[in-house]
Amino acid sequence: MTQVATSTETHTTLTADEGEDLFEIVEGQVVEKKPMGVYESVVGSFLHTHLNSFAHAQACGRAISETLFDFGAGLPQRRPDVAYVL
Repeated sequence: MTQVATSTETHTTLTADEGEDLFEIVEGQVVEKKPMGVYESVVGSFLHTHLNSFAHAQACGRAISETLFDFGAGLPQRRPDVAYVL
């Protein structure tokens, strides 16, 4: 992560070579996410598998896990454990 300071504000630029740290952007701030524990990982895997099977059978959407969603300029960037995307 690179931070650039100006006289009135600080800008944070995230680059792909910053490693595999899990984070979200919430209200303009980088918020680190803790890695999932074993129980959370099992539940996430179960949901991902079954949602993806449903999506494939219905030919609509897909399940995604641990992916950073960028909703546009000025909006939050979130990384849900599991998401269903149409």
